[in-house]
Amino acid sequence: AASNAAASQGRARSGSLSPLGQGECPHVCTFYDAYKSSAGDLFISLVLEYMDAGSLQDLINTHMAISEPVVANIGYRVIKGLQFIHSRNIIHRDIKPSNLLLNRIGDVKISDFGIARKLEGSHAMSQSYLGTLMYMAPERINTNSYGKPADIWSVGLSLLTCALGRFPF
Repeated sequence: AASNAAASQGRARSGSLSPLGQGECPHVCTFYDAYKSSAGDLFISLVLEYMDAGSLQDLINTHMAISEPVVANIGYRVIKGLQFIHSRNIIHRDIKPSNLLLNRIGDVKISDFGIARKLEGSHAMSQSYLGTLMYMAPERINTNSYGKPADIWSVGLSLLTCALGRFPF
């Protein structure tokens, strides 16, 4: 219904849109629309692609290790999604299992771009201390400058968590 409403307002929303609405990527959760709640200006609701199998964190909470071929498939899809957003000079800054969503046909998609940042250039760095501490790269914890590789660290740690069925540290 949300996609029909968006299309009727002249905002066609076909395909997977990146966090900034630029281009298509099958490994990034589709953003359809955002609106203020009718109860007041305190809440903003987002209309996102329906991912009917929850998040990787839901699987980890079962304390069951995921097999290596499945972890490799998840890793491939997440890295392709990161390649897409990094090619647009965006860093996610909060990659973790609860932000990697699943659907019942086996897709894995990056979601929650609430603290993502658009960098000035392909080698630009950030210094802000935002995100989930457990999955932060060491350079982020030490409040040093960081860039795209910090997202890769978070993916690796998320995949290790999946393989072990628990957070490793």
